[in-house]
Amino acid sequence: MMLILAHSGRGFQPAHKLEGVPDLVGLDNVFFDTSANCEPIAHQAIIRILGHERLMYGTDLPISHMRGRSLSAADTFIWLYEQTPVWKENHSLIEPVLIGLEHLRSLKWACWSENLTDSQVEDIFYNNAAKLLGLYPRKGAIAVGSDADFAIIDPSAKKSLSMNDLHVRDYSPWEGWEVDGWPTTVILRGKVMVDKGQLLGTGNDGQLIPRKINPAVLQRPAF
Repeated sequence: MMLILAHSGRGFQPAHKLEGVPDLVGLDNVFFDTSANCEPIAHQAIIRILGHERLMYGTDLPISHMRGRSLSAADTFIWLYEQTPVWKENHSLIEPVLIGLEHLRSLKWACWSENLTDSQVEDIFYNNAAKLLGLYPRKGAIAVGSDADFAIIDPSAKKSLSMNDLHVRDYSPWEGWEVDGWPTTVILRGKVMVDKGQLLGTGNDGQLIPRKINPAVLQRPAF
């Protein structure tokens, strides 16, 4: 049995994380995703005590696209949202950014603090998950023999999303969202699927890839 503990083990209060993580040493079937946790030490504790191989990036949509952040305080934590009355202190005016950006910044600081290499950071963002699901190196690697899946993004693009942009039939929660940056080209297994906003792929281009658990994980004890 594999266990994936969300929010870096729900370590929104890192002090609790530092107490509990050492007890997980030796349990090789326990992994973590980072989703929505904005505290660098929560991620750092996992990297330092258990190793970066146990940590996987998670977005936690749609929470990641709300403005605000989680904040440890006293012996617990609180969530600050855009409407929370803390952003207009007398000494400054703070414009809250997306929780997803605060989360990415916390992960960046954790990786920097632990002196991770570029390849180790790449492991956290995709290789670890691909290996856990038995998809590596077909997925999660830029290498000869791996699937050539790429998205080319124009970071200068600014637009309000429409149904035509999203290529869906009748509804999308993202319609009307203002975005900075937009993919111009999407390539699937070497085939151009989207080019300059035009959908070129068909429903037959998808391919079911059976997932499997890494045999090394199956051979480990459950607890």
